[in-house]
Amino acid sequence: DDEEEDEYFEVVEDPPTIVGGLEAVKKHLVYPDLAIRAGVEGTVIVLAFVDKTGQVTGTQVIKGIGGGCDEAAMDAVKKVTFKPGKQRGKAVNVKVSVPVRFRLN
Repeated sequence: DDEEEDEYFEVVEDPPTIVGGLEAVKKHLVYPDLAIRAGVEGTVIVLAFVDKTGQVTGTQVIKGIGGGCDEAAMDAVKKVTFKPGKQRGKAVNVKVSVPVRFRLN
């Protein structure tokens, strides 16, 4: 049953949710100086690999905007905890996409 341990579902009955919502991601988000100077704004879509304990075991950028924002978005997502996704009432590993918005005020 070891193979199942490393498998990440894409669709589950009860998807993982960020503890504290997207606000939690924002708290950890560091807007890169380079992006601020270059006026880079937009949304980075980060694919988070959430294990059955709700920890992020890895991230990958699905849609990036550059200027260091992609890395900053991945770092922020790695720092949050998720309520684990469930399949048939059992906590499972799930891949979930998280939109991280960069806006200059």
